[in-house]
Amino acid sequence: MTLEDRLIQKTYYKHFINDNENRHPIEVLGEAAVAEQEKESYDLSDIRFAQGEVYYHSQDFETAIFKWENINSELEPWAKKNIGDTYYKTGRLSDAEEIYLSLKVDDPILTAEVSLQLFSLYIDQDNIERAYEVIKEAVKVNPAYPGITELARKFYERQEDWESATELAVSESIRTEDLFWFATVIKYAKNQYTTIFSPDYFYQVLITFYKTDQMHFKKLVSALWESYKNEEAYLEWIKTINDIFLNVDIGLYEYWQEISSLYEESYLYLISGLYDLQVLHDFIPTTLENWLKVTRDAKSLFPAAAIWTWNEQFPSTIMEESVQKAESTLFNSDSDIDGLSYSLNIVESMMSWAEQRNIELDPSVASLLNKNVHHLLMIDPENDEETTVKTLHTFSREEEERTWMVVDGSSAYREKKLRQSLDKWAPLGDSLLFIVHPTYTFNEDEREELRKLEQSMPVHFLIKGMDAHGDIESRLRMDFQDALISVGGDENLTSFIQANFFEIIDGTEKRRIHKLLSFMRITLHDLGKRRVEEELYLQDLINTEEQKIEKLGSDIEFLRELEKKKSRYVTETYAKLKDEIKDNFENSLPNLLRECTEIITEDSDFANIHKEVNDKMNKVIEVQWTKVLTDLQHALQQWLSLSREELVQSQESFDDLAVEFNNRFTREKVELKGDFKILDDWRRDIRRLTVRMPIEEQNIFLQSKFAQLMFQRAGKLIGALASQKTMYNQYKKNVDSQDYEEAAQMVTNRLFAQFNSLENSLKLDVETFFSQPFEELTMLKDGTEVALENNRLTLKDMKENPGEYYNPIKLFEIRVRQYEVMIEAKEEVDYREILVEDN
Repeated sequence: MTLEDRLIQKTYYKHFINDNENRHPIEVLGEAAVAEQEKESYDLSDIRFAQGEVYYHSQDFETAIFKWENINSELEPWAKKNIGDTYYKTGRLSDAEEIYLSLKVDDPILTAEVSLQLFSLYIDQDNIERAYEVIKEAVKVNPAYPGITELARKFYERQEDWESATELAVSESIRTEDLFWFATVIKYAKNQYTTIFSPDYFYQVLITFYKTDQMHFKKLVSALWESYKNEEAYLEWIKTINDIFLNVDIGLYEYWQEISSLYEESYLYLISGLYDLQVLHDFIPTTLENWLKVTRDAKSLFPAAAIWTWNEQFPSTIMEESVQKAESTLFNSDSDIDGLSYSLNIVESMMSWAEQRNIELDPSVASLLNKNVHHLLMIDPENDEETTVKTLHTFSREEEERTWMVVDGSSAYREKKLRQSLDKWAPLGDSLLFIVHPTYTFNEDEREELRKLEQSMPVHFLIKGMDAHGDIESRLRMDFQDALISVGGDENLTSFIQANFFEIIDGTEKRRIHKLLSFMRITLHDLGKRRVEEELYLQDLINTEEQKIEKLGSDIEFLRELEKKKSRYVTETYAKLKDEIKDNFENSLPNLLRECTEIITEDSDFANIHKEVNDKMNKVIEVQWTKVLTDLQHALQQWLSLSREELVQSQESFDDLAVEFNNRFTREKVELKGDFKILDDWRRDIRRLTVRMPIEEQNIFLQSKFAQLMFQRAGKLIGALASQKTMYNQYKKNVDSQDYEEAAQMVTNRLFAQFNSLENSLKLDVETFFSQPFEELTMLKDGTEVALENNRLTLKDMKENPGEYYNPIKLFEIRVRQYEVMIEAKEEVDYREILVEDN
């Protein structure tokens, strides 16, 4: 046991005890102390240190501390550490922490032990922050110290601190090249804990893995690859792994299929259309080179074709050595390819991309995506049904299910539209069944069309009816030597197909692959043209929207002027007739009120005469108001009729605007409707205001100064026995001299108050009539302005960033071309093999 081990375990005292010693250590150490003191120059520090250890193990902590406090030798730092341990063990954590923190030594072992004790102390105190500081510093200073990194790993994992855990595992993998740490890094990667780091963080550890253990290297590469798939750092990962494989050697017979599959998946992802071509130029070349590098010859046709195609499209972007290897692979590979699945994948990607951009592709091609369905195009010239699609299921002798989609194109044929029928259905058909009746004769054009069709799919004939079928069959065999020609009656079509056509599907997959390739080429060409068409369409739409906004602006201004005009007419005609009747009423009242004094005579009761006069005046006003109401009713009905005509004219203007707008701009249809309910409101108001109702009594005479004065003096005058004649003369004189214009104005204003209110609301009512047309045109104008701005921005973006549209198309072209290269290479190899066999 080393000295450091004894110090750590507090067994330094055994240094003073022989192996055969049976006495208690205290006794032995006591003798050693006596012997030491007998020397001329002595030092008891080491013995006291050992005695402290013995007292510590004997649970006599106070004596142990006393011994350790008196150490002046090189063991003094260890003595202080032991004092801290004693405080820690007795629960005096603060004192222990103080002792530990005071120890500043160059001894890495003591430093590590102090760190471990501090770490445990902070864990006990639940002081996680300080525990982090201590363990990180301990690992940094002395990672090789036994147990420190393992303790740190477990601590980080308990805290679910995967950043610190990953950093520790990576650094320890590089430092120790230990498989335990390799497995730890792989585990973290599989659990997605590593994605918080930039991929290049793992460059050095990957190199370490590769040099140490390739099995673990492959596992780590796969785990990291999978973890970064759906992360923003995916491209950065591809760059990192490409840098790795550019700097490692791959043995000729080493198995890298899993890595090859990941490269294939990444390549397909990169060229899926998500990234700009300029970005891909930084990734694709090295990706393809490394993909071919890690792929065995039996599986190398795909990456070789990808390299060939990319180099064909972008010369000199791939290393010449890789291009030459790809060429050699293409012309010598006997790899099998799942051609139909790959082509279907491209078609599905194209359809998905088009759907995301609201681009309509031929929906009929979707039927080709099911490779287990055989499409049989059937034409029967004497079939009266419309074109239909039927699905039939047949079974082979081995009970293998096969689905037939029977497309009946007979109706188009009957209408002399064979060319149109074939144009629509032939690209989808795997074979053609033509129903021939004994009385039917082919013309030359039909023969020629069927011969052309024979180049893309098998053409077969079913002769219905037994009469004279021999002549028909012989003629057909002369024109269509490869056709299957059968004679049948009206048996069930499914049974007929099972009996006669079940085996004709040989070669269907190969033909369908070429059909899909043709479809993809045509579609990509059409997509390129559609972009131009879309830009032209957008420009036309912008021009139309600009015109529409201009038209709407002028229409709104026209409505504004029309509203002012109609509002002015309605309010002014109303005010004119009302004011005329009002003025006549007000001007007639003074004389009528003055005439009420005729009831005053010498015999009148002058104590109450003022009330009698006032009553008389109110009766006169009521009679006169009744006449005025009649006049108002007639005048307002006439006004209502005239106003209605004005509003009807306005509606005619609305209709004219709508018709003109709708004829000019057919996409939106406007309907402008005035709110004629205001006429009902006016009619109701007129009826309410002109109905004869008792009017409130007016204090006309009683409010005059003379009447008030006489009322106050009446008692005195009567008491003074004034003569009746004197009273009469005073009343008569003053009443006749009264000015009733103010009273007439007051009464008129009160009675016409509600008519004035109606007048004040007329402008708002006319606005209500015009509200719907204004709202309709304004909303349409606002919406068009928003659409115009959006379309301008869209068109600007399309012109400034054509790559957003054309780059995916370019990538689809690369994928299609790559597949064509694979097909051509495979067919060439197969052809050479046939020649070799023949020779």
